[in-house]
Amino acid sequence: MKNILVTITIAFALISCNISQKDNKASETITIIENEKELPYKIGLPERNEGSLKTSMIANDVQFIPLETNKNSIIGRGGQIRINDSLIVISDRKKILLFERSGKFIRQIGTNGKGPGEYLMIFDFELKGDTIFFTSVGKRSMIKYTLDGKFQEEIEIGNQLTHFSLSPDEHIIWYSPKRRELIFYNQTMKPINTLNPENLTKLPDKYSIWDTFDTYFQVSKNKLLFSTYFSDTIWNISNGEQKAAYILNLKDKLLPYEVLIKSYHEQNFEKFTKQAANYQKVNLFEGQNKLFVFQKTWNDNNLNAIYTHDFETDITKKYTAPYIYDDMLSGMELRIKSENQCSEKILVSFINPVNLLKELEKENTEGRSEAYEAWKAKMQKVKYDDNPVVAIINLK
Repeated sequence: MKNILVTITIAFALISCNISQKDNKASETITIIENEKELPYKIGLPERNEGSLKTSMIANDVQFIPLETNKNSIIGRGGQIRINDSLIVISDRKKILLFERSGKFIRQIGTNGKGPGEYLMIFDFELKGDTIFFTSVGKRSMIKYTLDGKFQEEIEIGNQLTHFSLSPDEHIIWYSPKRRELIFYNQTMKPINTLNPENLTKLPDKYSIWDTFDTYFQVSKNKLLFSTYFSDTIWNISNGEQKAAYILNLKDKLLPYEVLIKSYHEQNFEKFTKQAANYQKVNLFEGQNKLFVFQKTWNDNNLNAIYTHDFETDITKKYTAPYIYDDMLSGMELRIKSENQCSEKILVSFINPVNLLKELEKENTEGRSEAYEAWKAKMQKVKYDDNPVVAIINLK
């Protein structure tokens, strides 16, 4: 079993620092974003298995983009990706790199260090218009750069924003997993509102559990959605208040919050990982015509189910392969990570060059299309020690 529940004693002990919110609460008006559907939208997650989800079921096409590899553009393990019409922006936690949509390397954003605008390890980042927002270990601030590499500003906050997002009206929202609170900031990083969506008790200060699946903020086109992973409810927090957007019937698959609290007080994380293996957490992805739900256990890094819900037919289907099978072009297994979901129009997967080249070594190409042959010829330029290849699934 792959155990991804990590005890962090120093870096994340700083997450729980206090902030005075009550005096500032509701000191500014937050624009209300109207919902497109009648909410809350209830979805039953079926037990019946449909096999593997295939790209032909959900996509118009699939693009494979080899990222240029040189001494300045090497991407480390893990990280996040954001994509707009012209750029691919990647954080490997140690740096932020910009590539053209063709894969050509452009530049690194900022430099490593402790000075103004510099960073050590990147907690989280977001792309909005021509601005990159990010936070770093060792800094209680929000750092902003323009896409042309110019340092805009670094604003002291008093907290390390490990998980944050941007609302449609460009407020900055931080979720503190320890405090179990959402703090809303304006563009000058002044706190203007505080929410505890499910009235969860805050955790002890000394330790934290870190799971890369835990984005908390769920992908939507025109709303900011949020999940604590401890209830069936996905919240719409766009207007500074929690309103139920989706309700999923996870029922007894949800981890009781008391189990987590008890493990913290006992400091028995081995016992916790064994108990947590029996429970699920989900991330939601709101596409144009379909809703995608990605499910995994609390202590394994692989998905164990992908659900699709068709808004027009109101039909939900379950696929238990931990990947989306590309039957349109490559014949590869495309694994989706929650931190790589970029917009309502695309799903993104990183392809390891070693796995890609192993696929190319297969001799049986009988019945393959001309598109496959063209793809294979292009991919044969990739080397084993190159950067990952980005696979973009363009949704219907």
